[in-house]
Amino acid sequence: MPSIRSFISIPITNEIGEAISAVQQRIKSFGANVQWESPEKFHLTLKFLGDAEPLRVLSVSDKLKHSFSSQPPFTITFSAAGAFPTIHQPRIVWVGAEPSEQLQAIVRTVEQSASVFGFELEERPFHAHITIGRVKSNRNIHGLTEALKNIMFEPIILECSEIRIVKSELHPAGSVYSTLDSIRLTSLR
Repeated sequence: MPSIRSFISIPITNEIGEAISAVQQRIKSFGANVQWESPEKFHLTLKFLGDAEPLRVLSVSDKLKHSFSSQPPFTITFSAAGAFPTIHQPRIVWVGAEPSEQLQAIVRTVEQSASVFGFELEERPFHAHITIGRVKSNRNIHGLTEALKNIMFEPIILECSEIRIVKSELHPAGSVYSTLDSIRLTSLR
């Protein structure tokens, strides 16, 4: 059976997507050569699984359903913009989330669950973010850097009640995402 390219993520609601898109539009106005992500593709990646057999991916999903069976919803607050690897050498433009122990605990569980099925543990520290663009050249890069240094916006608060396993198909026009499985976070009230 052919492998599939996939990742584990937290989906973004339409309302949150619009708020992040408004931040993106302000950064766009500086005219840098960036391929901007569409709001429909915004998500917060918890773990990139890469290419793997579908059965392994679904096994991770089943384990996560068990692990998160009593996980209540929680909030994530996005309050900054930045870039990887650095703001002075931007390649990936993002809107980032404030540190959260709840989110860190979710990531640890995702990492441990995936490792049971042979997925490597991520060595880099987790940085909660939504990718909003990918820099294509140095055209107007100074303007982009200045925009990222100075942009301020009202905190954007996401109520996280779902984790998704997403298939990512690469096409010449860009990647296409489809949900393979969904894990609902429910309160025990």
